[in-house]
Amino acid sequence: VDIHDRRSDELRLQAMEERLRDMTERVPGLLFQQRLEKDGRLWHPYMGGALTQRLPDIEAIKLNALYLAEIVPTKDYAALQAALKSSVKNLSPYLVEYRVRLTDGQMIWLRAEARPHRVDDGAIVWNGYSAEITREKMAEQRVREITERLPGLVFQQRLEKDGRLSYPFIGGNLDVLKD
Repeated sequence: VDIHDRRSDELRLQAMEERLRDMTERVPGLLFQQRLEKDGRLWHPYMGGALTQRLPDIEAIKLNALYLAEIVPTKDYAALQAALKSSVKNLSPYLVEYRVRLTDGQMIWLRAEARPHRVDDGAIVWNGYSAEITREKMAEQRVREITERLPGLVFQQRLEKDGRLSYPFIGGNLDVLKD
């Protein structure tokens, strides 16, 4: 093996690593790897993205995912736990929306999605991301406030691919129809 070729390969690898690090640290939101050990310990071998700069004590979160209970409201933390429990049981992806308190005290909404796989040592590893959805949640709230003032029912009806009808949104004020 030519020393020049080897050095060239090392430089290419180093450039790829730097590019990947730059991309993951600048991506809005959060990229993560979550690991559930056979002994039940849940931790994050990796967390990156712009959101890591805004979360309190990211190192504590990496070492012990239970620290999230300190910055996620109780109701939302229960939803996170339920999604994780179902994912473990079925080895299926999870998608969950929850609020988190940032370093500055601001509360924002996140949507986390992760896909699990079992590794050779028996642990379960999820690779996923969390995206901020605060604006979306604020818009949903505003739509609810507006539709609650309307007399009658407001709904969105969707015909699913399998032929079922679904109703992603139902709102309104039926009380005005009682008179």
